[in-house]
Amino acid sequence: MPILEAPEKVLRTVEDLLRRSKGRLSPPDAAAATGLSLVDIKDALARLIEIYECRVTVNESTGALQFVFAYPLRRHGQKTLRENLFDLLAWCWKIFKAIYKAAIGVILIVYTVAFVILLLGLMIAGSRGGKDSDGFGDLIGGLFRAIFEGIRLAAWTGLVTRYEPERGSTRYKKFQPEPNKGKSFIQSVYSFVFGPERPPFDPLADAREAAAFIRKNRGRLTAGHIIALAGPTYDRAEALMAEYAVRFRGELEIAESGTVVGTYTELLESVTPDLAGGVIEYYADEVEPPYEFTGNSTGRNVGIACMNLFNLVMSLVGLGYFSFEMESVPLALALGIFPLIFSVLFFAIPIGRIPFVLGLRQRRERSVMRKRMVRAIMAAAPAPLSLEGLIQAKAVQPEEGPLARSVLEQLLREMRGHLELDPNGIVLYSFPRLVADWAAA
Repeated sequence: MPILEAPEKVLRTVEDLLRRSKGRLSPPDAAAATGLSLVDIKDALARLIEIYECRVTVNESTGALQFVFAYPLRRHGQKTLRENLFDLLAWCWKIFKAIYKAAIGVILIVYTVAFVILLLGLMIAGSRGGKDSDGFGDLIGGLFRAIFEGIRLAAWTGLVTRYEPERGSTRYKKFQPEPNKGKSFIQSVYSFVFGPERPPFDPLADAREAAAFIRKNRGRLTAGHIIALAGPTYDRAEALMAEYAVRFRGELEIAESGTVVGTYTELLESVTPDLAGGVIEYYADEVEPPYEFTGNSTGRNVGIACMNLFNLVMSLVGLGYFSFEMESVPLALALGIFPLIFSVLFFAIPIGRIPFVLGLRQRRERSVMRKRMVRAIMAAAPAPLSLEGLIQAKAVQPEEGPLARSVLEQLLREMRGHLELDPNGIVLYSFPRLVADWAAA
């Protein structure tokens, strides 16, 4: 019968041993080095996996199960200085966005109405002022003509953007309804400046999906299954194997094929079978929605831009009309400086977003291709892939060849694959480890 030590003492002992072994440890080795029971060591390792970044893999020289902690030991969520700076910038942007967003729609509408009333008043006054007001009257008339032309253009171009299905994939998540169908004007203004809202990230979605797959797969899970479900690199999949073993109280073992297999018998127990759990959606089918600049129809964008352009011009008129004498300063601030700053930001923010959206579109294009290549690997298993074969099968268009080759080469590094040559000298992309892990359980 094992002698159980105090948990705190065991945890400190195993943690010290981890540091001496530079993060690599197996329970039998830890028991031999410390004299502690395997029960104590497994409990301590489970706790350490919750604290520090770790992955589970097979020792290539001995074939035994081993835990590989990041060395030096690194806590989950521990961030570098660079990451902390980005978090600070993101926090500042979030605060600015919340403040600007809280007033954006109201200010745009209020100033547009106020300036229209002011224009009408100035036009009436100008009609009584004789020839001295002719220049100002021409400016007023030109502004109204610009507004009416903008409205006419908006009506002519008021088309709703639609998207074709992704090649080789099923669907992607997108807020409904379609742009401008039931979408309020204020929401359209937000989208014009900051871009359309996207479905929020759910940090537990992958864990729910893994739990649903475990139940469907008779309580068994491998790193290959995790890759097929969520598409991480092999190192990350092995880290998730360790995390899920602790989260779902699984037992890890080495199969005859040399694959680490997690068995989760407790997860199969169900008291309420009708309770909704995670939905299994494989990585190749999880295509994110396209990145849009505004998500509005062209007509609505033109209308919003015309309103802000009108306010921008009127703020410049206000700056020129009101002097900065003591009694006119409040009017100069209210009808000149403040709306000018607001209107400039209204255009500057979406213009500044353009390079970021273009970059995100390129990243998404590569991500979609990666999903298509993972689908092709699974479909062709256990046979290797060739780019020429994918093009012949019309899974990849000829113009997509360079991108597909780049993605396959990246997958070779991430999924521990290797290159082969067939008798005709065609390059083959082989992923034996991924295929073996997928078929192991």
